[in-house]
Parts: sequence; structure tokens; C-alpha cells
Amino acid sequence: LAVIAALIATTLQQNSEYKFKCGVRQFNLTGLATSHDWSAAGDWPWHVAVFVQPEEVEGHVCSGVLISLKFALTTDGCVTNRDGVQSWATHTTLQLGRDTIGEQSQRYQVFSIERFGELALLKFDDLDFFTSYIQPICINQVASGKGKFGTVVGWDKEDRLTGIKLQIVGNDQCNEKSDSDVLCLKNDPNICDDGEIVYLRRGSSWFMGGFMSNFCGTNVLFNGLLKYVSWIRRITKLHYLEESDESCQPIDVEPEPFYYLLSHFPSSCGKYTVNKIAGGHAASVFEFPWMAIVLYREDGSDKLSPLCMGSLINQRYVMTTAQCANGDPFKP
Repeated sequence: LAVIAALIATTLQQNSEYKFKCGVRQFNLTGLATSHDWSAAGDWPWHVAVFVQPEEVEGHVCSGVLISLKFALTTDGCVTNRDGVQSWATHTTLQLGRDTIGEQSQRYQVFSIERFGELALLKFDDLDFFTSYIQPICINQVASGKGKFGTVVGWDKEDRLTGIKLQIVGNDQCNEKSDSDVLCLKNDPNICDDGEIVYLRRGSSWFMGGFMSNFCGTNVLFNGLLKYVSWIRRITKLHYLEESDESCQPIDVEPEPFYYLLSHFPSSCGKYTVNKIAGGHAASVFEFPWMAIVLYREDGSDKLSPLCMGSLINQRYVMTTAQCANGDPFKP
């Protein structure tokens, strides 16, 4: 038997804000291998162009990553102007989902900047939903070993998104201790100019592995993210970054990049300003806009019959009683 929830409200477009995967590309990569290649739209749907344009000061563009519908991550140096003065949020905008930097492209206004160490979290005008060209990246939470590969991505001098796959070598090759939270990659001559963020792939998911340090020579050094995870979690409330007992977590097991943003439930749901008693009088249309009727259709019939009531709790779910779904006319 089919069950249909007929909502007494305007039909809303499905929104992927409540439940979505991070680090999943919607298209096959367009051929990036071991050479320094231009990227196509959709290759790196989480890579962001951060525009910083303070008043009466020359502006600049740098790289960031999208981590949710309302947050992007970049370096503190990116949102600091050329005179060393921290930029205001009002001077900062984002371009998403593009493989070239365009003056006419849509910009998203940043309205707050949180800084910690060498990173900055940018909170911007919310996206309504993700697309094939705009997707969030996962935050790396485990050590990445020698011999694996990372892909370094950034904007080149001609404002094109470029990337190159490089091998991860031992920390000693970058004059770092073996237990330091860094990624040392075998260098390519072009990386010092326009490679800013390194991405790591595990299975079908991609993770932001680190951001470029000041050191760039025979090999290139990227700072890791492990010390920033708790700060990112506190600000963004990303649930796949929940604290866990590290002693119980094998270092080579990546947390499942499928998470819920429970904090994004509508802040205005359930408000009721008039004191009335249920059943006291007939309610007017839309007086209780979260109410829903659950209807059922018996096999072989096109007729819908009301069964019970429910409540709309977000854009995808109606909550009702267990009896509503388990009793007649429903069968196991």
C-alpha cells in the first residue's frame, strides 16, 4: 500500500542543506594527472576564489574551500591586505563553482570572519542548495603517509584554476620532524606561484589536506589541519567533526563524510503567538501552517483517504505517530 503525506503548505524545493555528502565530485576528472593542467568547471567544485578589496588599497584574489552551505575556509593571510592589516568582512566576497576568475561572476558577500592561527573561517550569505559545480569538501582528520599523493590546486597568473598531482615524501625532506602535522610534497616549479591548497583522495571522497606554508623550494610544505579541527567544529557545528576517543580510532580510518547539520533546522518553526485551545473553534487556513494530513491509497484504487495527522518539521520530513504507519490499512 502506498502512503502519501499531503502537506497543508506551499510545496518547497528539496534542499540538500540538512543531509549531504562532502568531498564528492559530480563529474569525472577531466584528465588531471602528473602534469600542471588547467581545470574545468566541476573538477574542484569546493575550490573558492576569495576576493579582498579594501577601500583605497589594491585588492587581491586567493584560494579558499567551501565546507558547508554557509562557511568557507581560507588562510588568515588571504584576508589580510598587502599592508598587513586584517581585512573586514565587508571587503570580502566569494566566487563559487567556476574554473576562471571573472569580474562578472556571481559573488557571495562575507559578513563575518573568524580567525585562529593561520586560518580564517568566512561566514557568507547562505547558499540555497549545492549544485554539480558547487560542492563542499571534507576536512582531513587523519595523518597522511609518505608515498601517497596529494593534488595541489590554485589560481594561476592568468586567473585560471590549475592543479597538479604530487607525491607525498618524508617530513625530513622539508626539514620538519617526523611527527609534525605537515605534508611535504615533491615539488614542481610552478607550485610556488599558484598552488595554494592540497587535496587528498580516499576512496570516492576528497579531503582538504592542508594549506601552503611559507617554505617552497626543492619540495613544497603544506601545514596540516589537525590542530584546527576542534576550532572548525565549534564555529561551524559540522557533525562529522564530532569529538571522539582517538585511542579507539585507527589512524588509517577516515570518518564517514556523511553528516547532518542539525543546527540548521528553521529557527522560526513552531512559533504560535495567539493563546487558543485546540478544538475550541474552527482554525483558519494557514493558521497552523506546519500541520499535515497523512493519506493512504488502497491497492487497485485511485482514491485517497485521510488516515491521521502529522507535523512538518523541516523541508523534507513530516513527524507522526508510530500507530499511524503501523496500523490498518497498512500491512507488514
